[in-house]
Amino acid sequence: MLDEATNEYAELDEAWVRAKAAHRVAYARSFLTTEGSVGFREQTAVLKVEDEWFAMEIADQKVRACKERIRTIRDQIEVGRSLSSAIKAEFAAGAVGQP
Repeated sequence: MLDEATNEYAELDEAWVRAKAAHRVAYARSFLTTEGSVGFREQTAVLKVEDEWFAMEIADQKVRACKERIRTIRDQIEVGRSLSSAIKAEFAAGAVGQP
């Protein structure tokens, strides 16, 4: 389960990097091809690359959600370890199976 989530994290992180790169390139192209003042060119570029920005944000959200799932799995593993240790200690203290 943890291995699967870790592999998924790697894939999602790569998708985020690709989306970020696509956004940056689209923004730069729009900025450089627009006529007008710097402020006008910046805002025009922001509007033109809205879809790329949104795709980048969604990819980032998926990475964050996967990280949280990995944390949850690790927490569950730690709870299991603690319970296992407690059961072992209880078993050792109880002299189970001895006359």
